[in-house]
Amino acid sequence: QRRALTIGINYLSLMPGQGRLSGCINDSETIISVLKDVLRFDDGQICRLRDDRANMMPTKANILASMQWLTQGAGMGDELFLHYSGHGGQQKDANGDELGG
Repeated sequence: QRRALTIGINYLSLMPGQGRLSGCINDSETIISVLKDVLRFDDGQICRLRDDRANMMPTKANILASMQWLTQGAGMGDELFLHYSGHGGQQKDANGDELGG
């Protein structure tokens, strides 16, 4: 199976200058074009989450459900693709179980 999940979050609920981003949805659209035009993914193989459409909102529940869809039934030889564009962060390894700390 081939599946892809792309998430673009511009944080449109935030005021400009207060954490709103401007290119994340565009990043997602670019990735979708590459998936379809270069890698030949079909529309039904791509899940999109973005914060400019009410039916595609990247809520925690929707992200978790979409990741479940992405990985459900995955096996040897399957092609799974995950793309995220939005804010990120780092967290210190509190119990030493990560190689990079």
